[in-house]
Formats: sequence, structure tokens, C-alpha cells
Amino acid sequence: MRILKQNPLLRLFNSYLVDSPQPSNISYMWNFGSLLALCLGIQIVTGIFLVMHYQPNVDLAFNSVEHIMRQVNYGWLIRYTHANVASFFFIFVYAHIGRGLYYNSYRSPRVAPWSIGVIILVLMMATAFLGYLHSQKYFLNLIFFDDNYLITASIPIICSSRLKDILFKHNIKPVAVWEDLQKANKKMVYSELKSFAGIYLIINLVNGKMYVGRGTVGRIPMRFHKHLFSGKGSQLVWKAVKKYGLDNFAFLILEKINHFTSKDNQKLIDLENNYINLLKPEYNLAPKAKNT
Repeated sequence: MRILKQNPLLRLFNSYLVDSPQPSNISYMWNFGSLLALCLGIQIVTGIFLVMHYQPNVDLAFNSVEHIMRQVNYGWLIRYTHANVASFFFIFVYAHIGRGLYYNSYRSPRVAPWSIGVIILVLMMATAFLGYLHSQKYFLNLIFFDDNYLITASIPIICSSRLKDILFKHNIKPVAVWEDLQKANKKMVYSELKSFAGIYLIINLVNGKMYVGRGTVGRIPMRFHKHLFSGKGSQLVWKAVKKYGLDNFAFLILEKINHFTSKDNQKLIDLENNYINLLKPEYNLAPKAKNT
């Protein structure tokens, strides 16, 4: 014990953690400070692991987060821990301040620690506000275009400049986009489309002509195959595919209906009619959608 009080560094450690005098009526309300230190430590550790895989680049950021969530061992756990501990950090901060106000910890002789704490609080809130404002500006707009990214409802969708121009011209906000269909793995596209029920759109990237259709769960992959690969769907689309090639076409989901039931069929028809009236797709022979 003597070395704890003689060594300059250990003496500081001893004065705060071993021989620090505490009032006899101390309670669990004094634990929020140590909980904040624990949260800060978790944030630093998880942040270091996340930064090993995250790419702070407009072209790579979203894909790097997907890589963390899907391919890094326990990456989902590290990311969710990092995100949720940040929320708990603010909860503990407000509880810590509330405890200080309730027990008059801002009075002399604790004016200096209280003032420093208030300064830290203001700086922390300013930093959080700026980060929130940044995310609002770039990721929560209804629609935002930047080079090869279309960001709709806070979901970045990779798209070519040709498709971006067409979407911007018609103010189209898709849920999902598939391009480079000639190169794409058809089985992968099929598996991704199996969960969709809603309205789809086929766009000719050369002349901007479109085809609007609808499908229930499991039907959209069949429509995708018939229109673009087998020629058993729209003959106008098939003729255009043979003329321009699959590389010049894009397949989009415009509206998605979750938990589709038979009652939603009329809703799909109404949605299709709305998009036909809005976009005036040249590849749709029928001027109005109907239940066939």
C-alpha cells in the first residue's frame, strides 16, 4: 500500500479509486458518471472495429456498411451496439445532470466541475446536432441525385447517369433498381424479386420509353423473365430488347406492398393505372390496367 501513496502516478490513481472519501448516504444515483465512462469505452472499442471496414466515400459508404452487416463476423452486433450505446450515452447524460440538479451538486465547492460538465454537454449536443443535420440534408430528402447514386427515402440506390436523368425528368422515386441485366446473375435477381408485390417499371435507357406492370408475390420474377428474357410478355418490350440489347434496359420496383392479400389486388390495379396516367408508358398497349 505504501507504493500506492509514494509513486506519483499510482498516488493519483489511489486518491480517486481507493482512498477517495465518499459520503455515507451515497446511493446508486451516483453511478451515472461511471456508466458514461463505460459507454464511452464501448463506443471507442466498437468504433475502432467499425472503422476497419467502413469507407468514408460517397461511392463506397453504403456498400461498406452492407459489408459490415452481412460479411464481417458479428459485424451486425458491433454496429448495433455502437448505435444503441450512443443513445444510452445521452440517456445517462440527462440522468447524470438531473441527479446533479436534484442534489444541488452545482453549488460551491463544486462550481468548477459543474461548469466543465455544462461545457462538455453543450459541445456534445452541438456535435450531435451537426451530425443529425448532415444526415437530414443528404440522406432523408425525398430524392437526391449525386453522380451515380439516387437516394430515395434514405435508401441509396446505385444507378447509371442515363437512368438518373430519366428518373429526374419524370420525378420517379423507385424502391429498387436493377441494371446491367445482361451481366447480372438472373438467379440472384429472381431471389430478390420473390419478396416483392407491387408495381414494376421497365425503362429503355436509350430512348426513355417505359413499360408499367404489376405483380403479386412470386409473380414479378416471372414477369421479369417473360418481358426481358423469353419474349412471352410485352411484344413491344421484347422487340426493343432484341434491337437495343439487355444492357440498355433497367428494371425497377416503383411500389411495394407488404403482406399482400387478395384484398390488395384492386389496390395494385389502381396503382398501375395511376402510374400509366402519370408516365404515359409507350410500351403499354392498353391505355388502362384491368383485372385479367
